Amino acid sequence: MLAKARSVFAGLPRAMRAGLSVTVLGGGIDIVYHLGAGVTGSGHDSVAMVGHVVTLIGMLVTMLGLIGVAVRSRPFDPSPTSKGITE
Repeated sequence: MLAKARSVFAGLPRAMRAGLSVTVLGGGIDIVYHLGAGVTGSGHDSVAMVGHVVTLIGMLVTMLGLIGVAVRSRPFDPSPTSKGITE
């Protein structure tokens, strides 16, 4: 199972791998903060904000990687006949 996850992760584009890694890092920071704070959902301390911001950045990088793959995989053909328009 772990080998399958590694092969799927390795097959992703670089930006998506980086984004997922940053998301996991931010989630780890957030989990450690909340476990150490002792109170569920306590405050908006700077460490908690860093965890949330890092997670958000990771998600954005992952989405940019996904959009980049979609844009590169679809060739752009501006000719009117490709859209079914005939003169």
